[in-house]
Amino acid sequence: RPLSLESLDLFSAREQTRLATENLGWVAKIRKLVFKHQETDRFSHVRQWYVPNKKGIYQDMSAPISHYFIASGHNSYLTGNQITSKSSTKPIITCLEQGCRVLELDLWSGRRAPRVLHGNTMTKPISFLSCVKAIKKHAFKYSPYPLIITLEVHCNQKNKLAAAQILSQELGNMIVTRKEAELWLQFPCPTELCGKILIRSKNEDDDENIEKGHLSERMKKTWESLEAEAKEADTEGNLGSKLLSNYVSILNVKHAQAVKEMLPVSSSRGESRFDTLTSHPEETLKYSQKNLLRTYPAAMRIDSSNYDPILPWSLGAQLVSLNWQTPGPQMWVYRGFFQDNGGCGFVKKPDWMLDEDCPKLNNSPNPSVLQVKILSGRNFHHTTIRMNQVTVELYGIEKDSSSQKTEFSKAYDCCTWDEEFIFPLNCPELAVLLLTLRTVNLYGKEAFFGQVALPVNNIANGFYHVPLFNAQGKKFQGNKRHAGLAVFFKLRTVTGNLKKLLQK
Repeated sequence: RPLSLESLDLFSAREQTRLATENLGWVAKIRKLVFKHQETDRFSHVRQWYVPNKKGIYQDMSAPISHYFIASGHNSYLTGNQITSKSSTKPIITCLEQGCRVLELDLWSGRRAPRVLHGNTMTKPISFLSCVKAIKKHAFKYSPYPLIITLEVHCNQKNKLAAAQILSQELGNMIVTRKEAELWLQFPCPTELCGKILIRSKNEDDDENIEKGHLSERMKKTWESLEAEAKEADTEGNLGSKLLSNYVSILNVKHAQAVKEMLPVSSSRGESRFDTLTSHPEETLKYSQKNLLRTYPAAMRIDSSNYDPILPWSLGAQLVSLNWQTPGPQMWVYRGFFQDNGGCGFVKKPDWMLDEDCPKLNNSPNPSVLQVKILSGRNFHHTTIRMNQVTVELYGIEKDSSSQKTEFSKAYDCCTWDEEFIFPLNCPELAVLLLTLRTVNLYGKEAFFGQVALPVNNIANGFYHVPLFNAQGKKFQGNKRHAGLAVFFKLRTVTGNLKKLLQK
């Protein structure tokens, strides 16, 4: 029979604090709680799946921004593929709503002012002004921490001048200027930059005499080389480049130069050139302690598909840029990872990545074992009876990544599995658990139903109702709004001989 509300609360308070899992009678209790309690859906709100002290923004936000992974977008204005889709402010707003803190805009010449589009393709343009207005309105609605805008500037001097005027008129004091950035010996912390917008771009100033008296010799050389690179022939002079460069606070330079100089700058590496990072992992980790490293999808991904973000994260890359408009496992894992730290878009790097003396790849001091028991599911509300299967995937460094599946369970609305999976983890700080529910109808046609991705380090031990989300990462509406899985989690750190065995 259904439990009363009082019995439900007593059960939750007692069982959620227990770590032993031998009592299989708990499974029956969970089923009663999840499926037969008709008075309320309180089970899903008794305790959330995350560790209580990791709710909200709990991490230290006083370190340089280079010490954080930062949620980043690629060609943030595109609604679909990289060749023929439209440019719009809607994907920009959606990214910001979902916690993105790095946007990318490509500027090309228009008749009077720059346009934003993917150059040399058939993508439909949108005005730079409309993008800036949308950013101004939504930049800090969902996170107080700094927003970085990567500008890829391909327009003429007249349009550069117009772009500078738009930034000045619309964003004003929100922008961190170049003069302010020249004083940085290291990047400021997120707290210090709250409510600020940083423009990330190559230097647009081709011959301005910059005051360098307070800069280090290395910084002087960097500015001088950037000035030389920025020189261009233009019949209208270089006023646009000069003014636009005043708003660039994060200089984007060639990766080889940035590694050599070890300056607080930024560089980029495309997916097709990850091998240059993986061939010298310790050097890459050391570089990314002080500088910003951005990665982005390969040019061949014209369908706006995505790569696995774990690899560049494991190398210390902060700005791992994905196509947010494209749903799929990579984007689900990405959003799941950035649920950490209150979903503010900044997640602190593990301490082993920030070891100033000798950072070593994946040198986590906390190897762990994650136990996942898929008990049951509810509120699927299929139109017909279907076979239901949960794929349990662990996304992490190569040694940790694993994928397993439950057996099929036949049901219309609620079903049970009661299956257990064990995942050894060498680096739990970079691990994300992805649960995906797929169904097969009576004719053998397979379909995706829902998914949820959880950062492993935030998972609390105990029984939980884990809600499912649609492919776009949004909550279900209507009669499926409470669709979810009953799951038992247990994460424990291993020591002694088992720890040595895991790290081999």
